[in-house]
Amino acid sequence: MWKEILTTYWSQVTLLLLAIGYLIKRIFDDRSKKAEINHSVYQQNRISALTNFFRNYAAVELMWKQIHIWAIVQNKLSAEEIDKYIWPSINSLKTSVIELKLYFEKNDHDLFELILENILDINQEMSLIFFQPNLDQTLVQRTNKFIFYRDDMFQKNNKILTDVTDKIRKLFSN
Repeated sequence: MWKEILTTYWSQVTLLLLAIGYLIKRIFDDRSKKAEINHSVYQQNRISALTNFFRNYAAVELMWKQIHIWAIVQNKLSAEEIDKYIWPSINSLKTSVIELKLYFEKNDHDLFELILENILDINQEMSLIFFQPNLDQTLVQRTNKFIFYRDDMFQKNNKILTDVTDKIRKLFSN
């Protein structure tokens, strides 16, 4: 029976098989294209989140370097004024770090968290040095202590950022 159908209707069977094969190919092509588009959008969002993080980190670092330490030491700025100056940048960095959780594995994301912790430690150290001062130290000693601490944290962050950028390059080179 099959032999008779195939010999009699071989051209129609061939067309039917070609049509089925074409439909299967289209289905796989559409799924592949969707996956490719999703991956592309994911990578673009990941790059955007990284760019945002680096921009916010640079703003925080600049903020810490431009802060008027002498005005703080001499109590020319209130705690509220200092907070208004410091926290917007830090909060933007926090937001960036949280956003990066979407795009990185925990062990890679921990590096971003460590950078943020170092920035928060700078703020904590400033509070300890300037608002709960050791009265045995002069204003210059306290200022120098803060500057050395801040610069040490920036050096630690630069090492972490080097590791992060190396990992990112490897991720995007694949």
